Amino acid sequence: LPIFFSFFFFYLGTPEIHVTWYLDGNEVTDQAKYGISFIDGLATLKVTQARVPDSGIYVCEAHNDAGSESCKFSPPNSSTLLSTFPSFLLVEKLKETPCVLGSSALLECKVSGSPPISVAWFQNGHKLVSGEKYQISFSDNLCILEVNSLSNSDTGTYTCKATNIAGADECSAVLTVQGQYMRVRKLSELFFSLSLLKLPLQHFSHSERLAAWIHTPSESLASEPAPSCTGSCCCGSR
Repeated sequence: LPIFFSFFFFYLGTPEIHVTWYLDGNEVTDQAKYGISFIDGLATLKVTQARVPDSGIYVCEAHNDAGSESCKFSPPNSSTLLSTFPSFLLVEKLKETPCVLGSSALLECKVSGSPPISVAWFQNGHKLVSGEKYQISFSDNLCILEVNSLSNSDTGTYTCKATNIAGADECSAVLTVQGQYMRVRKLSELFFSLSLLKLPLQHFSHSERLAAWIHTPSESLASEPAPSCTGSCCCGSR
């Protein structure tokens, strides 16, 4: 965004009065960048497209045949006037993120603005502190939050807030934690669990009964004779 500021000084004296402007002791002469006028005793300097090098002490000097007078002025906070406030890039804002219970979530967004920029993260309005649970980093204007060991309580609205001397900006997105990882059990573990439940083996096929008999402690199947193999048995015996 274009940034500009102006200085105004009023002088009284015998014409003809000449006005000269200085910045840190150097005469201001760039007509394209600085708008200078002196009308009816009002001296004006307008600085357009202001940048950091334009900060400093400005002096307005008026002189005529009788002598000279000067006034100096510096913006109350030059760094504030010449800084651009933080702004999150539209294409790289936080996005809604569905995640699985027990996994980790990675939230990223990118911000622009005049350094230094400080970044803070919030969940449902509560500030997060970097540690084992939350890992927060900010490098090359990229804001990163990693949430580890997701639980149902991690579901909520996450906000990244960037602040510098000129102002602040923030963006938010919803993180949803759902479901959980499923561990596939081995066949032997499955049948052992079934044997503890005292389920009759006749409910299973011949190959399943054989696998259960092999992988289950003998005392739990004392009343069950070893299944005889047939020509179609999965073990390949005859």
